[in-house]
Order: sequence, then structure tokens, then C-alpha cells
Amino acid sequence: IYVDIISHSIEYESVKARLVLLNDITDQKNTQEQLRKLSLAVQQNPASIMITDVNGIIEYVNPKFSILTGYEPHEVIGKNPRILKSGTTSPDEYDNLWKIITSGRVWQGEFQNCKKNGEIYIESASISPIADEYGTITHFIAVKEDITEKKRAEKLIKTLSRAIEQSPVSTM
Repeated sequence: IYVDIISHSIEYESVKARLVLLNDITDQKNTQEQLRKLSLAVQQNPASIMITDVNGIIEYVNPKFSILTGYEPHEVIGKNPRILKSGTTSPDEYDNLWKIITSGRVWQGEFQNCKKNGEIYIESASISPIADEYGTITHFIAVKEDITEKKRAEKLIKTLSRAIEQSPVSTM
């Protein structure tokens, strides 16, 4: 067990004594360790993670977000994720996303977003509401993966497959 010890010199019935108080802090230490692990899991996650308030204002991004987008945390915290918009996603899709997550459900889909340097990238995203102990949504968390290369490879495979299908078969 973990204990917090407080000790004071006192005088008790004209005799010098020591008052020692012990407080069991095992639960507190275990909770701190759990929070430390969860924090490291988010910080070191290979996915890009963003947390916003209920109005969509960014409160947190993990290091992978910065590596992927080129934006440092201080450049995006306090801003809306629309700073990443490439202009290819329709307003209707964003409206649908908001309807889903504000109703307490998880939205999954893809975005074509824009990095700080202007480069377009494609990401697969899962956006979930975070609710407090009363069920009230307090935040949203987006867990996103860069799938740009995967999409390019899929497109190349389709192009090659079509070319193979359309080429005449030669026999010798």
C-alpha cells in the first residue's frame, strides 16, 4: 500500500513526543498510474487524435496530429477543425456528421483535408462524443488515420486491372 506520512513534534503531558499521521493513498496512486497510462496511450498513439469541446473548438491534439498536418498544437488549439478543410467535403456531409455525434452516436468516414503546407491528404476518421457521468456530451474525440497512400495504391490497382482486362490475350 501507499501511505502519506505527516509527522510533527509535540509536547504531550510535558514530554516531547511525535504525532504521526498516516493516510492510505493507495487508491489515489492507482488512479494516478491509470491516468498516466491513458495519457501516454493518447500521446504515443500512431493515430492522429483531436479532442474538441461541444462547439467543435480544438482543446487537444496529440503529436501524431502535428506530424501529419504540420500544425503545432499552439496553432490549432482554440480553433475549429475546419482549418483542415480542403473544400472537397460537402456542407451536407458535415451537417450529417454533426447530427450523428450530437445525438450521442459515433460517426465514421473519410475526409480529404489540407495540411499546413497546402498538401491534400485523405484520412479515415472516427468521431465519438464524450459524455460525463450524467450522460451529457462534454467533448468530441476524433481518431484519424492517414490513408492517402492506401487510396493511391487502390487506384493504381484498379487502373492496372482495367488495363489487363482490356489488353488482348496473345497466344503463341
